Amino acid sequence: MEKEITCTQLWRSWQFRHPKNPLIIEANSRMSKYTKTDWENMVLDAKETIEEISNLIVNNIDINDPLSEKAALRLANHVSKYFFEFSKEYAVGIKFDINNSGDYFKFFNQFHEGMAEKIVELVDSYSDNF
Repeated sequence: MEKEITCTQLWRSWQFRHPKNPLIIEANSRMSKYTKTDWENMVLDAKETIEEISNLIVNNIDINDPLSEKAALRLANHVSKYFFEFSKEYAVGIKFDINNSGDYFKFFNQFHEGMAEKIVELVDSYSDNF
């Protein structure tokens, strides 16, 4: 069985590769102030966001359906609330990392097969709206 890839591992890898990236600096500043409750809320929100995106895959929801836009907005809001402002720069970066880093691809697909591709599709279709 293949080893699970954690969010923490991806985060540390990103920090190591881009230590002066303003997004990392902002996220580190925010996260350093989190309480235990903040961390619990973030994890719960992440699980709900992943579930919402998984439902798009399971139910074969078209990218132009309002449910897809809602899921894309939820993803953007999660990033903005807990880490840094969701931006065009981040959208381009996450798509690049999913398409070019096996770890990012595996990380998202461990939640649901096709999750990585769905996130790229959502970001491609809706990142200009946020």
